[in-house]
Amino acid sequence: MTLRNRPVPQGAVRERRQRAVSLRLSGNPVQVVAELCGFSRSAVNRLHKRFLLGGWEAVHALGDGPFPSRGRRLSGDQEQAILALVRNTPDRLQRKERLWDKHILAEVIHARLEAPLHASTLSVYMRRWGYVSEKVYRKAHRLAPRLVQDWMKEQYASIAAQARSLGAQVHWVDVVSVEAGIGGNASYHVVTSSTNRGRSQWMVFDAAPDHAALLDFLDRLIDGRKERSFLLLKERDASWNELAEEWAARHAQRVRLFHFPAFDAKDRTQGTIA
Repeated sequence: MTLRNRPVPQGAVRERRQRAVSLRLSGNPVQVVAELCGFSRSAVNRLHKRFLLGGWEAVHALGDGPFPSRGRRLSGDQEQAILALVRNTPDRLQRKERLWDKHILAEVIHARLEAPLHASTLSVYMRRWGYVSEKVYRKAHRLAPRLVQDWMKEQYASIAAQARSLGAQVHWVDVVSVEAGIGGNASYHVVTSSTNRGRSQWMVFDAAPDHAALLDFLDRLIDGRKERSFLLLKERDASWNELAEEWAARHAQRVRLFHFPAFDAKDRTQGTIA
């Protein structure tokens, strides 16, 4: 995935709301719709109820929401300084944490640059820099919507239920490529973990991470966690899948590993999973 410096287009929020209602009307469970469209379950329920009471007119009356790009507050030099800083992991900056998250980044920005940012403004920058990525199933849904909906209902629903019963946290792990020019920097890669509770953690690499780098990220992700972790990784090559399974076996008391299927362009028309 390549991220570009552009504002959220007008109508994007309206389209997501319409898509959420359509999926709900098609019989998809609330949790599945929430995951696919990026809303909370309560928001999906409110949208569905609004449609039932007033039709599409009532849904569209909610408007399009704000343009996130209006929150930018950093100078170009400050932005470049932060991007260079985050090339290190927090522990290399004499902090106890081993991965970045929003709160750590905010503290570092405040301490190093004396540039405190409002939480919503920082969120805009994090999306721009690739530190908060679209969950892998949402990207796949645009490529093969029916297959992804089926997987979410048949496979993910079971995974989520197991996680709830064990008090485990679900992590969606992905690799994002960020193009050159963002903040005046060269291209880079971000390995991210996004939870269903909205927390993102990440690690930045100058080049595409190899297997050793990905395993290092997973080690850092589970380090110090008291709760069990359910990790959803996008399928890669066979050697990586085998290494990941071996890693999970070594941490079986703390980790359950699941693979999100890889989809390609033919899946939209042929209905098969790669």
